[in-house]
Amino acid sequence: MTLRHKILLAFIFFLSASIVFFGLVYQRHVEIQRKLRFVEEADDLRNCTLEARRYEKNLLLYGGLENYHELIRFLALAEQQLVRFQKTWPEEIEAVFLSEALSILDNYRQTSVKYFEALRRTDSGTAPDINFFRESMRDSGRRLTENIEAIVLKERRRVDELVAYQKRSLFYSSGAFVAVALFMSYYLYFQIFKPLSAIQTAASNIAAGKVHEIRQVQGASEIRSLVSVLNRMIRELDKKSESLLQQEKMASLGTLTSGVAHELNNPLSNISTSTQIMMEELGEADLDYQKKLLSGVEEQVEKARDIVRSLLEFAREGEFELGLIDVGELIEKTLKLVKGELPAKVEVRVDVPERFQVEVDQRRLSQALINLVLNGVQAMADTGGVLKIGAYRPERGETFRIEVEDTGPGIPPEDINHVFEPFFTTKNVGEGTGLGLYVTYGIIQKHNGRIEVTSRPGQGAKFVLSLPIRRAA
Repeated sequence: MTLRHKILLAFIFFLSASIVFFGLVYQRHVEIQRKLRFVEEADDLRNCTLEARRYEKNLLLYGGLENYHELIRFLALAEQQLVRFQKTWPEEIEAVFLSEALSILDNYRQTSVKYFEALRRTDSGTAPDINFFRESMRDSGRRLTENIEAIVLKERRRVDELVAYQKRSLFYSSGAFVAVALFMSYYLYFQIFKPLSAIQTAASNIAAGKVHEIRQVQGASEIRSLVSVLNRMIRELDKKSESLLQQEKMASLGTLTSGVAHELNNPLSNISTSTQIMMEELGEADLDYQKKLLSGVEEQVEKARDIVRSLLEFAREGEFELGLIDVGELIEKTLKLVKGELPAKVEVRVDVPERFQVEVDQRRLSQALINLVLNGVQAMADTGGVLKIGAYRPERGETFRIEVEDTGPGIPPEDINHVFEPFFTTKNVGEGTGLGLYVTYGIIQKHNGRIEVTSRPGQGAKFVLSLPIRRAA
């Protein structure tokens, strides 16, 4: 089942459960409202019977036609309400309760009429047994009141039960919703959000130049498939980056060709001169002089071989490979390669106060230094200036710095944030590819370091490389 189908099914389940829950809650709410309306009307009926009892007491105590009429009127109202209850609230009142209440009410009314008639005959001089009707009327009124109060009390208890049931339903339903929400949150976090966060972090590292494959994450099948695709893209990107690095290296070699040819020309000329002298004086010169000439030839051959070896090491393709090397030696080898490109107007100052070894990829870091040196030399080609190269290791810490600073015209403020972007260049058309600093940035990021640039117009530019001394275990 795909992730989309899982989320869709979870949403449908959650929506269905919500509809059922709110439907039940609404049904209970309607039932409670109905019961409350019935209790209100039942209270009116009870009040009506209580009013009838009040006028009954007045009639028993004081007599009077008015009290009798009010008693009969309230009994009639009570009868009308009971009859209406039979039609309106058939579910709330059992038939036996209504039949009994109506029977008691009818007896109550008849007894009240007989009592009043007996009371009038008593006033006219006759002496019927009025006490019997009095007790019968009191008994009917008491029974009617108790019957109606029992109805009201029963429905009130029913309302209380419904409210308590509603509370329990809300409590358990809320617990169920919380459990479902926690489960969905757990599923979404560990199956979707956490893997996506790891992918986002990896993508940010790629954007920053740290091209590393993403570790396989635990999650939905679509997430794992996405990680596989991204890793394949990263491998292709790494290949393209290596190809771009090699192209930029070849471009740098093309730039260095004339200077290197000049550097090779000097030892070759010395070798040729020494050889010609030996050939002219062969057999005439003493042996010590011939050994001296041969030592000079050997020295020049070593010099030419070092230059060729440096070129071969620089141009050689290979995987990213870390190794221990002295920083001062690395700077010296790099300057040998660019020596032929240094104009007479540019002075190079090297400042390495302490010799120390670092674990880097020599060829790649040399490529980065060549790019920075040539960048500074080209900036000072017309005006001349000083190119400073320094390497420093702090007393504490696991990083070291290489600084390349020139005294050229500097970088305009609007361009300084774009110097590490690919194909960005401030040179004239045909004078640069715009890839040198971009490749340098990638090399430093490959070493888990960082590169920073500061510049002020007219005061040159300064590039600072911060790199770890040792690779993390």
